[in-house]
Amino acid sequence: MTDHSSLRRLFAKNLTLQSVTEAIGLTSGLLVTLVLSRHLGVAGFGQFNYLFAFLYFFLAINDLGVNTIVVREISRAPDRAAEIIGTMLSFRLLLGALSLLVIWAGVFAVGFPRDLRIALALFAIVLPLNALRLPSAVFQSRLRFEYGAVADIVTRVATTGLVLPAAALGAGLIGVTVALVAGEAIGVIVTGRLAMRLVRPVWRVDPRYWMLVLRWSLPLGLAGVLSAVVNRVDFFMLERMTDLQQLGLYGAAYKVVNLVERLPQMIVVTLYPLMVRQAHEDLRALRALYRRSVLTLGGLAVVMAVVVTFLAGPIVRTLFGAEFTEAARALRILVWASACLYMALPGGFALISLGRVRMNLMTLVAGAVTNVALNVIWIPRLGFIGASLATAAAFAVILVTTLLAVEWSLARAMAGAPPPWHDDTLIAAPLVKPVVPE
Repeated sequence: MTDHSSLRRLFAKNLTLQSVTEAIGLTSGLLVTLVLSRHLGVAGFGQFNYLFAFLYFFLAINDLGVNTIVVREISRAPDRAAEIIGTMLSFRLLLGALSLLVIWAGVFAVGFPRDLRIALALFAIVLPLNALRLPSAVFQSRLRFEYGAVADIVTRVATTGLVLPAAALGAGLIGVTVALVAGEAIGVIVTGRLAMRLVRPVWRVDPRYWMLVLRWSLPLGLAGVLSAVVNRVDFFMLERMTDLQQLGLYGAAYKVVNLVERLPQMIVVTLYPLMVRQAHEDLRALRALYRRSVLTLGGLAVVMAVVVTFLAGPIVRTLFGAEFTEAARALRILVWASACLYMALPGGFALISLGRVRMNLMTLVAGAVTNVALNVIWIPRLGFIGASLATAAAFAVILVTTLLAVEWSLARAMAGAPPPWHDDTLIAAPLVKPVVPE
């Protein structure tokens, strides 16, 4: 029988830890934004944001959903945690090293400006460092959320504590990038030491097991790549098709919407375990929880979007300075993309809970295709405003397709249709964004 009081306690604990972590992350992010936007100027701040768009995309490729499957496997066989983590650590490190070499070759082959080229090459070191975070999977599998919160807080505080002095000393983009990588390295060390309290990895090289995990993880990996296309392809296209000034204005607006999107992500990730359980035990309760989540987050989304639309000018000037005033035009558009995301997030998690992984992928495919196609048309004509309109349209498509997909899936499930999974391919984990040390 479901222990509802235990679930409520777990939900409250997880939400509290996430709230504290996000509050610290928000504070550190705002400090970095306030300092670097003025220190680097519009073009330099555009390059700074391009670093994160670049890393976001390649982290999705470099992970391939492996971390999520490792959490599941450890949960199923806790006595084999050390062996599972050690085996997949070797795989993630190999993949990280190969990705690093490919990125270095690509970065120096493409005609990036000198400072951006060097900064991208340095920032790519985060890929193998991120692979070393794999032992943190044991935090989730053993419900030790406080360990993950501590590691995240240390990473954010260390990064801020290194970036701000670098800027104060006059370091340019390259110096700031070194500080970012150093902060991530500190976070990796803390994560490893905390994980060692729970499990000591037994290192193994087992290609057969790697392939088995990949077979399970690839749908999640593909979803991560598609999410990266929806969320960051516009940065790549702006850099190639316009100039760093437009990239900087767009990056400033995007930084604001990233901040307002943290709340719904935190709420839905916390609700996800309950959705998974209800998908197996009580479909009516799942439908009620899903609809209530959409309505609640929808109400928050409308209020948030209206407020940001009217206050876009003061927000941009306060955070970034008078140089970025034009970014308010993009912010007034992008905030409505965030409103669509608020309402689409519960649906994505509900689809995964119901085993409709492919259907969830199709909603992301629709958004990715829309975003790329409209960017090709609008960026040459409208610049960063065109990229903003393309992003808003892409998230509107994702929202509509997700709403339709969830209602269809719930109706099918409640009519007695068998779930489209079996035990070996059940992916019971949320599609969360890759960790980027912003």
